[in-house]
Amino acid sequence: MNQLLSGFQISAAIGAVARLGVADALASAPAHSADLAEHLGADARSLERVLQALTDVGIFEKLTDGRFALTALGETLRSDIPGSVRRAAILWTEEWHWGAYGHFASSVRTGEAGMRLAHGSTFWEYLAEHPETAATFNGMMSSASLLRAQALARTYDFSKVERLADIGGGEGGR
Repeated sequence: MNQLLSGFQISAAIGAVARLGVADALASAPAHSADLAEHLGADARSLERVLQALTDVGIFEKLTDGRFALTALGETLRSDIPGSVRRAAILWTEEWHWGAYGHFASSVRTGEAGMRLAHGSTFWEYLAEHPETAATFNGMMSSASLLRAQALARTYDFSKVERLADIGGGEGGR
């Protein structure tokens, strides 16, 4: 890539390929960007550029024949794997979410939450008003909780624990 991308640009690119389902499309075999674009309903030139940009940060690999393949990092964007970060990539790059961060300096100055400044509501109120966003959030949290629970179960000795409860919100583990 000829230009350096900033963190938010890389995040935007990751969010875009997550929304399009690029990792799922590449799960079975590498593909040329034009074929992916046709399959996913994307502009071929634009998709080529974003795939190349994400190749530069290790999400995809460009093979010698010009096809793109998933790397181990890119695999995490698949929707069909345990611990997928696809929902997180989508949620954290939604326009409503970024809009709240556009008020970051004001939040630091005033103590007022960016969500309230951008949307007139708290994060939780926003989710209550937007069920589709809430569903994405709950799915993302369930996926993240599963990874944490598995790591905790592998590393902590529970042999002396008689009763254990996880009290929280959301949907819980599945």
